Amino acid sequence: MNWMRQIFTAFKGSINEAGESVADATAITRFEQELREARDAMRRAERSLTAAKADELGQKRKVEQLREQLTLREGQARTLLTQGNETLAAEVADEMVRLQDSLAAEADALAYLTEQVRELQTQINEGRQNVESMQRELNIVKTTEAVQKATADASSHLAGIDSKGSRAMESLERIRQRQAHRRDRLTAARELAAEGGSQSLDQKLKEAGVTGRGDSAQDILARLRQENPGS
Repeated sequence: MNWMRQIFTAFKGSINEAGESVADATAITRFEQELREARDAMRRAERSLTAAKADELGQKRKVEQLREQLTLREGQARTLLTQGNETLAAEVADEMVRLQDSLAAEADALAYLTEQVRELQTQINEGRQNVESMQRELNIVKTTEAVQKATADASSHLAGIDSKGSRAMESLERIRQRQAHRRDRLTAARELAAEGGSQSLDQKLKEAGVTGRGDSAQDILARLRQENPGS
């Protein structure tokens, strides 16, 4: 019954791996959704920052206008005092007090807006870094998952090749042997054809009285007597 326990263990392991794969895919999907929501939040924050900066610029103009008015009234008051017009100089002084109060209030509002813009900009910068970090982590996880899946698929195919490798090699060896035998038969056929052609030609030359053999012994003695007449 040991083999049944092994099969059950393997089957259970496959189920666990499948469950983990589903859980991983769900986690990645959830992470991608959170990343999209974070990007949406960043876009809303950037729009808020744009509006806050616009308010800050408007407040700066208001403060500058009050300062210019205050500077103008101060110059007018000095001129009136020089002319000895104390009554009108006093009215201008009252106006200067009102302008100073307004300037102080508007300057405080400008300082508050400037601080809000600075804090919002800091939060956006940190949020942007967090989003970029989340994207990098997601890319690493997805890339690692793809590489591991490809590696597992390759290992599975390689395992199948290893199990069938011996049979495949035996088949290739049989094919090579048949090819070698076929080459030997063709070579033998060519050699036989060449020998048959050579014998046929020698037969024809013999029938025509032409042979490829050398002179006989009598022919050689006759030639030697002719070359040495005195012998």
